[in-house]
Amino acid sequence: MDETYALERKFYHPYMQVLFSFVGESLCLVWFCAVEGVKKFKNKEFNKKSLGSTANNTQLFEAKYMMLFIPAALDYIATSLNFISLTMTSAGSYQMLRGSVIIFTGLLSVGFLGRSLSMAKVCGILLVTCGLLTVGSADEIQQANSNQNLSDSVPTDWNRVKSGKLFMYDTTIKIVLCDILVIIAQVIKAIQLTYEEYFIIKYDVSPLVMLCTEGPFGVLLSTTFCIGFYFVKASPILTNDPDGHLENPIEMFNQIWDNCILLVPIILFIFTYAASSFFGTTVMKRYGATTRQVVDAARTFSVWMVSIFCKWQTFNIIQLVGFFIVMLGIGFYHEFRITNCIKRMKEMLSITNAIEEKSSLTESLPLQSDYQSVFQMKT
Repeated sequence: MDETYALERKFYHPYMQVLFSFVGESLCLVWFCAVEGVKKFKNKEFNKKSLGSTANNTQLFEAKYMMLFIPAALDYIATSLNFISLTMTSAGSYQMLRGSVIIFTGLLSVGFLGRSLSMAKVCGILLVTCGLLTVGSADEIQQANSNQNLSDSVPTDWNRVKSGKLFMYDTTIKIVLCDILVIIAQVIKAIQLTYEEYFIIKYDVSPLVMLCTEGPFGVLLSTTFCIGFYFVKASPILTNDPDGHLENPIEMFNQIWDNCILLVPIILFIFTYAASSFFGTTVMKRYGATTRQVVDAARTFSVWMVSIFCKWQTFNIIQLVGFFIVMLGIGFYHEFRITNCIKRMKEMLSITNAIEEKSSLTESLPLQSDYQSVFQMKT
């Protein structure tokens, strides 16, 4: 999406993309209303007791779910920093630093939620992090080689052109700033996930209800900031807008009108974010925030396969090794060991052998009808 050109410039709107992510979470509200409507249609009769306690339940709902504004705000800050840093650096370095969220989430879960991590889980976390580092380093090397062979046929990025002058960014400052933003974003994301795990366990909240509440909070927050950022003039390091706006929603709609193909990735992003948020929250409620992030690391493999299939990226054997390390780390985290598999296979084989022996014994024994015929002959 960020590499798509419209009106002769890149589609660079990180804060509006954060708004799209919260719109995806808010779609769960439609699903929730549909589920509740089906329940009310099936249960037409209501108890007087439940009707009498509606006011108390409403007060409890308002007092409890207003606390979800905190993770919505943390999610907004972390997602904004992720989008900004992703547009300022390569996907490889971003992916390498993004793997640190697993370590931060594990430490916070142990420190604040009282969870314990076995040696297998610690090894799994370290392996997943090493795998992401391998994937990111391979992507970084591949991008460096492609930049050397970059042709002059790339369209001019007019976002960096203003008043006839071309802004030249300090590469060192940009890289250091991007790395700091990614690390801060991962720490904030880990705090958000730990808080959500605490909330969802303490109040026994359904993942669907949690997203239905957190999504509209995020939409309200991100819409307010997007409107406010339009009146903020920022440095060219932080924005590519030709007029210097930190965010320009009007320009975004003009670019979509100029290139309608942008609607396809935007709509796909909204729906896929809704699905991934729901499944991720479901995993978090049952297994914890750290498990959610470890499993989420496998999503990188599917993205890589789609990129290879669509020829957006060339095949790299180092990335395949990195993904193998990630999968191995996920297996270690879930204490999936080869010895346990061998033991279970032996148990299954012993059970099948016992069943076969039992069936052979029953076939060798005379039937009940034979016993009856023999008894009648003797009498």
